Amino acid sequence: MKRLLIGLFAVAVTLGGGLATNAQDAADPSGSSVEGMHISPLMDAAGNEVGLVAIGNDGAGVGGTILVHGMVPGEHGIHLHAVGSCDPEGEKPFDSAGPHFNPEELMHGSHAGDIGNLIADENGDAVFLLGSSAWTLDDGMHGLADADGTALVIHETVDDLVTDPSGNSGARIACAVLFASQ
Repeated sequence: MKRLLIGLFAVAVTLGGGLATNAQDAADPSGSSVEGMHISPLMDAAGNEVGLVAIGNDGAGVGGTILVHGMVPGEHGIHLHAVGSCDPEGEKPFDSAGPHFNPEELMHGSHAGDIGNLIADENGDAVFLLGSSAWTLDDGMHGLADADGTALVIHETVDDLVTDPSGNSGARIACAVLFASQ
C-alpha cells in the first residue's frame, strides 16, 4: 500500500505544479527535502500514517499536494497551523500545532492558513492540490519555516470558510509537520 501511495503521490505532485518529475523524486516520506520539495507524512491521532504532504516553490509561490487515504468519506477542512508540532497527546489531539497560521491576523476565511476543503471519496481517499503566493519557505513574516515551524492539519468536518477562528470544522484528525519548530 505504501509503495502505491508514493507512486500515486508522485503523479499527483507532478500534475499539481511540477514539484516532482518521477516517483523517485517523491520516494522519501520522512519529512525531509527531496529534489527541492519537502515531503512529510500525514499522521492520525493513533499514530498511523494516513497520507503524505509535499510542498515546494512552484514559481508563483508555494505549491504542493496532499494525498490521503482512510478518511471518513466527505469534506474535511484543511488549515496551516502556526506551530510545527503534531503531538496527538494533550487535551485534544494535535493541539500542539497551535492556532491557524495567520501572520496578518485576518478573520477566518481570508487568512494565510485557510486552505479549503478536501473531499474524500467513498473509499476515504483524496488528492488535494494546494498553493498560495502568500506563503514562503523561509523564516519571514509569511514564512512556513520560521522558528516555531508550521503544520498542516486536516479536520473532522467541512470548513464553512466563515466562522472564526476555525470554520466550525471540528476536531483535528490528521497532522503533518511541514517544518518542525526549532
